[in-house]
Amino acid sequence: TYTDPKTGLTLRCVSVEYHDFPTVEWTLYFKNGGSTDTPILSDIRALDVRLERSGKSEFVLHHHKGTFVRVDDFEPLTTTLGPGQKLRFAPPGGRPLGAVFPYYNVEWSGSPREIGPSESGVTAARLISRGEGALVVIGWPGQWSAEFTRDAGNGLQIVAGQELTHLKLRPGEEIRTPLVVLQFYKGDWLRAQNVWRRWMLAHNLPRVGGELPKPLLTPCSSHQFGEMINANEENQKFFIDRYPEEGLKPDYWWMDAGWYVNKAGWPNTGTWEVDLKRFPRGLRAITDHAHAKGVKSIVWFEPERVTPGTWLHDNHPEWLLKGVLLNLGNPAARQWLTDHIDKLLTDQRIDLYRQDYNIDPLAAWRDNEAEDRQGITENHYVTGYLAYWDELRRRHPNMLIDSCASGGHRNDLETMRRALPFLRSDYIQDPVGNQCHTYGLSFWLPYHGTGSHQTDCYWTNEVCPSTLTY
Repeated sequence: TYTDPKTGLTLRCVSVEYHDFPTVEWTLYFKNGGSTDTPILSDIRALDVRLERSGKSEFVLHHHKGTFVRVDDFEPLTTTLGPGQKLRFAPPGGRPLGAVFPYYNVEWSGSPREIGPSESGVTAARLISRGEGALVVIGWPGQWSAEFTRDAGNGLQIVAGQELTHLKLRPGEEIRTPLVVLQFYKGDWLRAQNVWRRWMLAHNLPRVGGELPKPLLTPCSSHQFGEMINANEENQKFFIDRYPEEGLKPDYWWMDAGWYVNKAGWPNTGTWEVDLKRFPRGLRAITDHAHAKGVKSIVWFEPERVTPGTWLHDNHPEWLLKGVLLNLGNPAARQWLTDHIDKLLTDQRIDLYRQDYNIDPLAAWRDNEAEDRQGITENHYVTGYLAYWDELRRRHPNMLIDSCASGGHRNDLETMRRALPFLRSDYIQDPVGNQCHTYGLSFWLPYHGTGSHQTDCYWTNEVCPSTLTY
């Protein structure tokens, strides 16, 4: 911690060095402890590091596409970085995995080492090339950016952080940077990916009762009833009963979008009350029925996107950004949301909270920000989003969260520490695409799911994720 004696600005670094993995992480916090506004804080970088190679081979960047809701979502890419070359990455609209992917592996050749006859199986010692590298990951469920710049010599400069910061802090106000994780390795870059996966399992995946999540079967009837728009208590019970009759034991019954009051279909979000015209006894009648069969429940929510004619839109316009986005950086809005969703989870006996996010928030974050407050709305929003999930998990310690954002648009590391991606991409049903998604995403995330409407063995084997929805 460092405090500037002139302004009262405090910089706090929270870092973790892992003794069981070659991994270090940190987050920086800036707080105004003075009585007046701080000077402008601009271009804050959570990471600014120069790597040097000792061998003659160039730096190689292993990176991935983000999600486009296409067959090539999460496609692995390899780029050799020659002298003077620069690569820049940033999502287009504020959701961290939109088009880009904030997980990187930088590989380079290290110093050759000598191996003797006993190692090489030959009569004379010889030199072998030795690879090394670093995994670089940015955890920020917002508008991040990362730049990889090769100089004219043997160096590579990496800078990353929230894309836009040009702001003053008011007295008592605090912001934070994205989480940065570095994992170093020597040897094969693919082995480093497996070390990363083990680190994810050991220190990151959310657990219930201290146990890692198991493979799950999570069926739903979305394709039969227009999500939940044409669903009712009886047809939901019918589906819950039919799976065991066919020899399938669901872990969860999944009720997706549309169970709430709406006037124009499931996208009409903003009134988070069970539609009692379609479900006179609430969702509780369905979840109780499922529980009696040994089946838990998943229910879909999308609290951030607000549409006209709904309760939030009409009653609390002051909580909305640009009239469409519930501002999780507003303490009053977040407190109401936390209490309201907590009550729904409790009253309706919902076991797993699924949160969607079908809106690019960037324009709403940046709309009408003052010249000296650029980036502040996003920063408070992101910290509010994480605080909201942390509080839900505190109140419901045995509840998992499913992260959805038009599929996989918000599966950054901060989110993946709190949730699991049951639907990794909205591009589903295609076995080739699902094989591609499994291959690309599994370099970094050891647990993810998808959906299928086929039941034959070939199709199911080709999908083969951690969770499967029929």
